[in-house]
Amino acid sequence: MIFWIVDRVGYALFQKSKKLGTVKSILIIRRDALGDMLYTLPAIRALAKAFPDARVTLLAHPHHKELISREKGINVIFSIGELRERKYDLAIDFKGHIVSILLMVFAGAKFRVGYSDIGLGFLLHRVTVRVFNQHIAMQNMKLIQLLGIQSELDVSVPVRKSDREQVSQHIKHHTIAVHTDAGVLYKTWPKKNFDELIIWIQGNFDAHVVTILPGKLDIFELAAFLEACVLFIGNSSFPGHLAAVMGTPTITLFHDGDAESVWKPIGSIARVILPDHPISGRGLGPATRDRMEMISVEKVKRVVSQTLQDLGVPRKISS
Repeated sequence: MIFWIVDRVGYALFQKSKKLGTVKSILIIRRDALGDMLYTLPAIRALAKAFPDARVTLLAHPHHKELISREKGINVIFSIGELRERKYDLAIDFKGHIVSILLMVFAGAKFRVGYSDIGLGFLLHRVTVRVFNQHIAMQNMKLIQLLGIQSELDVSVPVRKSDREQVSQHIKHHTIAVHTDAGVLYKTWPKKNFDELIIWIQGNFDAHVVTILPGKLDIFELAAFLEACVLFIGNSSFPGHLAAVMGTPTITLFHDGDAESVWKPIGSIARVILPDHPISGRGLGPATRDRMEMISVEKVKRVVSQTLQDLGVPRKISS
């Protein structure tokens, strides 16, 4: 209610039409999860291409450092204090947060772009609203379309020959990558279920299962490893998105249908498994681990079996 009142007063007093002038410096704000940054890279690249003479500064989270280290022409900062060191002709908030809007104002950005449905939209000069059943990558592209920028969705990761050579020793015939973590409990399928699934795969298919452990490989080595796998299986998490981007078929377990529509991995073969009674619509039902426990091991086995069959991975011959 308070934000609604502030918005109404703000629009009446401060919102004025403004045109985008010459762009020599751009501020981009994206300070959240790795998957968010992965699916923001296409929009960042398109911005840099549309304004080739502009200095592009990205305010990111420290855990993004590795992922964006190979992006050309992007100056990355991690401290809010660094924002005031220069003025910006254009600023874009991909996060969709009131704090980010205030940061753009704090940074002295002349022209600000973001989401109006979160509050303080009167401080922005180009606005859109989030579509909660639209993929996050397309939401990011919609923001730059407000500036007249049209671009293909370039969700690529710059893997090098040296990355592939580094992980080649870990690749065997028909390697399947499994990731059992998700960062938060309500998106995590029980570990005992994964253990049962892995034993079943190894006992029934001519395949080598590798469980991905954090910190064993850097991001680009992980991308190279996933690229060489025949299949990825896991919760909705960064490794699954990375696998899909690298062209590897994926099977992802989601806690509800809305999350699937926004976060389904972008890949040619990206299969999704939902609870037997999925919820749909914002605000319906608590986001608890109970949702993931409703996905039975047998259901996952059926999807994995069909997928491996489609990929030509042979079953073991019973003696």
